[in-house]
Amino acid sequence: HTGSTGGKVLIAYFSWGGNTAGIAEEIRDQTGADLFEITLVNPYSMDYNTVLDEAGRDQNEQARPELAAHVENMDEYDTILLGYPNWWASIPMPIASFLEEYDFSGKTIIPFCSHGGGRFGQSLTAI
Repeated sequence: HTGSTGGKVLIAYFSWGGNTAGIAEEIRDQTGADLFEITLVNPYSMDYNTVLDEAGRDQNEQARPELAAHVENMDEYDTILLGYPNWWASIPMPIASFLEEYDFSGKTIIPFCSHGGGRFGQSLTAI
């Protein structure tokens, strides 16, 4: 799909429990944009209490978890819709890894997030 400027649109998202994935898929269905899931070489546990410890540690250490997949043709995209869960009022560290992997100069990033009531928190500042 192409955006209003004629460039391609990519929906890149990280989802732990499936909520952000559902939003990303709906956006894809509505727009026809390409979809890319941000995944980790060492994924977080699917157990809620365990992921609180794992992701909390990454957040406190400002870690950059290694990504399992990469966008091979990022230069083709002008607009990136970036989806993530709001964790600790900010972006999850896999999003930080993704943002540091590519040159987004001249690209438009449009964030969207799932949350438990904290809206975007401080995540827009982090992006």
